[in-house]
Amino acid sequence: MHRARKHRLYPTVEQETFLSNQLGSVRFVFNRFLNERKTAYETDKTSLNYYDNAKALTVLKQDEQFSWLNGINSQSLQASVKNLDTAYRSFFKKQNKYPRFKKRNNRQSVKIPQNFLVEDNLLYIPKLKTGISIVLHRGVLPGKQVSCTISRTPSGKYYASFDCDVPDEQLELLSATDKVIGIDLGVKSLMVLSDGTVIPHPKFYQQTEKK
Repeated sequence: MHRARKHRLYPTVEQETFLSNQLGSVRFVFNRFLNERKTAYETDKTSLNYYDNAKALTVLKQDEQFSWLNGINSQSLQASVKNLDTAYRSFFKKQNKYPRFKKRNNRQSVKIPQNFLVEDNLLYIPKLKTGISIVLHRGVLPGKQVSCTISRTPSGKYYASFDCDVPDEQLELLSATDKVIGIDLGVKSLMVLSDGTVIPHPKFYQQTEKK
């Protein structure tokens, strides 16, 4: 069973600069490949997919003009490409509108699929040597953390959302008499219990129909 947990982050000035670079880079990748998909379809009706974009991302990082992408968590960049592909799939299934370009002034987010750690009220993420101060409720996160998404609101507040894999909750059946009884929902009566008890229909509709 998966549960989501969202916690407030308090990065330092240096950490805010680092996070801004991460957020800007994943936004750049999303917008660039959204534009490539639109251009390819409008030009010759070619439909690009995730694998086309992922391959192009690898080539893009080798270009000296975009060498700064190598300082960004590669898994976060790949997650941005996957988010674009998911947005397209939802559009074709008529579940969402056509993907739109991400704007700098809107809510920003970067997904960290793995290699992150929460310890001593600090969040450690790839490419950042220092831990980011995080406020945890009850001091711990439940279960195993599957992924982490860092977001920044338009007002400049930072949050970390965790997808946690927790064991299914087992409900205990408590009985004062330790007896088990069966219930059969009927037509002539509301229900008949296995001990012979018959509970008649209250017939609320028939009693109030004339009113």
